[in-house]
Amino acid sequence: MDGFNSLLADKNALTLLYEDKLYLIKSEQQTQKLPDDDKGHKMEPGISSPDSHKGIVFIYRGDEELDQSEQQLFSDMITKGLKLPLNEVMLLRIPLADAVTFEKLKEKYQAVKMILFGMSADDLGLTQLIPKYKVTQVDGLCKLLAADSLEKIARDLNIKKQFWASLQEMFK
Repeated sequence: MDGFNSLLADKNALTLLYEDKLYLIKSEQQTQKLPDDDKGHKMEPGISSPDSHKGIVFIYRGDEELDQSEQQLFSDMITKGLKLPLNEVMLLRIPLADAVTFEKLKEKYQAVKMILFGMSADDLGLTQLIPKYKVTQVDGLCKLLAADSLEKIARDLNIKKQFWASLQEMFK
């Protein structure tokens, strides 16, 4: 058994002793500090910088980073579902205390498609009604899709199907 497999076996044994989630990090992996933009918004590690995305911005509000299952769901949705490289999209975390507007986000990130996880039009200062899971044209050039949080989408198969159908409509 090589070193990694023996560590994996040790992790499996440790799960019997702990109720919390345990993560095994290979030695070549390193933790990454999330880069901040000038407004304090956090870009998730492994996702694009503001300069390389194609105007496709996924946004969620929260003071915590995505957990491993949410990151996996997002990654799979982009690479396997939409068949896009991760560096062509941006995943942006807006801290709960921050006030943001649609106009500022659209301008700063040159957004042509915005997908909101667990956010409403009100959260972005929009007066236009944005129903969940309905692609809506906002401000002429930008498509907006409001969805449940990634956590809720990951847990509920019916919501996941509804979200996927909406994404397919947005990207056709």
